[in-house]
Amino acid sequence: MNSEQNSSFLSLNTDYLKSKLCISKVIIIIFALISISLLSPKYQLFYVTNQYLFLYAINWIQLYTITIMLICCLFSTNTSSLLVQTSIEYVYHIISMFMYLAISSWSFSWLNYNEDTTYLFAAIFALLNSFVHAAHGYFSILLR
Repeated sequence: MNSEQNSSFLSLNTDYLKSKLCISKVIIIIFALISISLLSPKYQLFYVTNQYLFLYAINWIQLYTITIMLICCLFSTNTSSLLVQTSIEYVYHIISMFMYLAISSWSFSWLNYNEDTTYLFAAIFALLNSFVHAAHGYFSILLR
């Protein structure tokens, strides 16, 4: 391998960094991390109910998937263009939007009977995450 090939081995896709898709992925990651950090102390106290577990699991699954997608798009120009051209990008985000809408509405209905501010804020960030997923899906459809 020559030096020119070595230098481009791990190149950062700077065009993708400036795109709306990358910014929305970063926002999704931040909201999921905030929601997970709000729910994490509940597991240390062994106070686990279905509502906490469902919101916690949805956030972890979304965080893992979005992080993998972001890393792949940042280090590969082919991946970022391929994801936009295929239907996986917008289908994933539309499904994620509905998942976050479902868990946040379920959380808000459960909060009518219980007062838990950390769970309330985690549910609010889940609702905000659904809006960001909807925007990401919309941007993905526009770029197709």
